[in-house]
Amino acid sequence: MKGPIFMFFVILFLVLVGVAALSIILMRQLFPLYKKPQIMRVFYVLTSVSVFALFFGRGWLDQLPFAGDLMLLIVIWFVSLTFLIVFTPAVFVVKKVIEKIGLDDGVRDLSRRQFLKTAGVAMPILAVTCSSYGTFYSSRTIVDVKHEIFLADLDQTFSGFTIAQLSDVHLGWFFSIDKLKQTLDHIVAQKPDVLAVTGDLFDDVDTIVLAAQTLELYVEQFPQGIYFIWGNHEYMRGISKIKAALANTRVKVLRNENDLLLKAASPLYFIGVDYPMERDTAKQAAECQGMMETALKGVPARSTKILLSHHSVLIDNAFDNKIDLTMTGHTHGGQIVVLGMPIFQGFKYMRGMYKKGTLYGYVNSGAGSWFPFRFGCPPEITFFTLKKEV
Repeated sequence: MKGPIFMFFVILFLVLVGVAALSIILMRQLFPLYKKPQIMRVFYVLTSVSVFALFFGRGWLDQLPFAGDLMLLIVIWFVSLTFLIVFTPAVFVVKKVIEKIGLDDGVRDLSRRQFLKTAGVAMPILAVTCSSYGTFYSSRTIVDVKHEIFLADLDQTFSGFTIAQLSDVHLGWFFSIDKLKQTLDHIVAQKPDVLAVTGDLFDDVDTIVLAAQTLELYVEQFPQGIYFIWGNHEYMRGISKIKAALANTRVKVLRNENDLLLKAASPLYFIGVDYPMERDTAKQAAECQGMMETALKGVPARSTKILLSHHSVLIDNAFDNKIDLTMTGHTHGGQIVVLGMPIFQGFKYMRGMYKKGTLYGYVNSGAGSWFPFRFGCPPEITFFTLKKEV
């Protein structure tokens, strides 16, 4: 995973530098205020410190008690610069309208200068406000999302069975062990029958053991226990150590295998698949199908099948294999959603519920994130209640 991780940080570095450069170029073009040397010095200092801390401060910065807060300020800075880029076209249009409308030359020039002076101050304030909202409130306020899953072949004795899904917690700077405990307490209070953790819980090597012990404390709070599947961040943060930590708990890890939850004429099974490593589309499809075939071995055709997969790409395989309900994560719902649509549509199945006939596929938006900014896409805990369709 070293290659992909390195390339990710190279791309991230280039994107952030590009955002910083474009934002100041646009602001200087529109507002004379931002051509002043004093303002430029502040801009360069804040940007340079932010980039250095973000890319080179991970080791020593982790030791500081305020490391998480410092990273939040860095996020606010770069997201604010992004908002400035988004806002400038509107300011440019208004400026042009003022220049074109039928006013006396003096009045038109005065109106334009007053508008630019006001906008030059208001835009940064608005940008920081939006950035702070998405960082401090929207990304931290976890919501409950509840779905009723109607299945014609569900055994009547299972009707009302509730599954809680927790995904993409990303323990670390922005999601502490204490917050994990609070989240689990909240889930327990809803009285689901089982908890499914669909990957990317672990994102801080220093909390691996404590995180596993925390899950162990809650196993008995769920009648059917806690199930876990691997996400890509488990592989990135030390899969062997995570495996060892979970091996000392009663958490059931499913890796291309299944487990019988409830016996009946039409029993209820959990099926868990691994995170697909292939990036080539054809190879990934073959890898996913291979994992599905392995995971389904021994599962009778007449049964209710619940698939746990971190990557939403497995939804297609689930539909092909007649899986009743597939629960995934990984995408974080895009994190930035406008008018119900994610700005970054990086996956076929991005957010929320998808159906194919009587089959369900769900993409959880995640309870946390490694990048602490959300807009129109709050973090979530999802509850699925199985119902007998009559």
